[in-house]
Amino acid sequence: MPRHLIVFGGTGVLGRGVCREALNREWDVTVVSRRIKGREGVTYCGWEGWEQHLKEGSVLVNLAGENPGKGYWTQGLRNKILESRLNAIEAIKRGVENSIEKPALLIQASAAGVYGNTGDTLVTEDMDGGVLPSHHIEGGRFRVEVCKKIEETLNTVPVPSVALRIGHPVISEDGLLGPLNLASMLGVASLGDGEQYLPWVHLDDLSRSIFHVTETPSLHGRPVNVSSPSPVTNRDFLSVLSKLRGRPYAILPIPSLFLSILGPSSCVVLDSVRQHPQNLLDTGFKFKHDSLEGALKAYYKL
Repeated sequence: MPRHLIVFGGTGVLGRGVCREALNREWDVTVVSRRIKGREGVTYCGWEGWEQHLKEGSVLVNLAGENPGKGYWTQGLRNKILESRLNAIEAIKRGVENSIEKPALLIQASAAGVYGNTGDTLVTEDMDGGVLPSHHIEGGRFRVEVCKKIEETLNTVPVPSVALRIGHPVISEDGLLGPLNLASMLGVASLGDGEQYLPWVHLDDLSRSIFHVTETPSLHGRPVNVSSPSPVTNRDFLSVLSKLRGRPYAILPIPSLFLSILGPSSCVVLDSVRQHPQNLLDTGFKFKHDSLEGALKAYYKL
């Protein structure tokens, strides 16, 4: 297998992390994006004709899609979130079908949201999820629908594939850490009752997991949970964050009713997903950052 990675949507913070890991492993890297940003050692191209860069046995990683944290989930934004992801997969499918050279694997970003609201039930890849109704019925239904349609569309691409059900990356840019850090600054101790589990993952481990999946044929064709084996409640997350950032005064809960002003996206913080990375652990993956405190210290360079 050639050590060649093609990253779709590779100019965002997640894509940059994956590219950095690939370059450290001395892989050739091609980034497919509407925004062409130069980085030494990386080849950039647009979506039109991307398959010209395809080599026999290349590994494709698709991270493309509208940012769900961009704003209030209006119907228009929800349409963009869903359609941008499905259109990206369809564009990859067309490129693969039109190319003589065929990739070895397509790794697709899905999300822990596929499981819905699971309360304190430990969720592995062989579970359907949805143990409890969502705190926002419309938003929770949409969140699950997007993930399921991603994975269904992925299965139409004529390439072995893996859906990564990714927890919340520990990043401020485009991630949940930014709003949680703001809540911590304001002295917030919990969102809702604080007992909702937040699956999280450090960017380094997310990037490393992609290469583990690539090198583990037994995972091909299967969903893979990508989140720390130590999920925490949002109360615990805020407590650890406040302690590390020198904010011992986090004492205020924000009631679920108040958070409902966020509309459909309130399900992201009020629904609980106690996700467990069973398939990664069973195939020998070792997390560098399996504790939230250690992950936050590494992120903030403390």
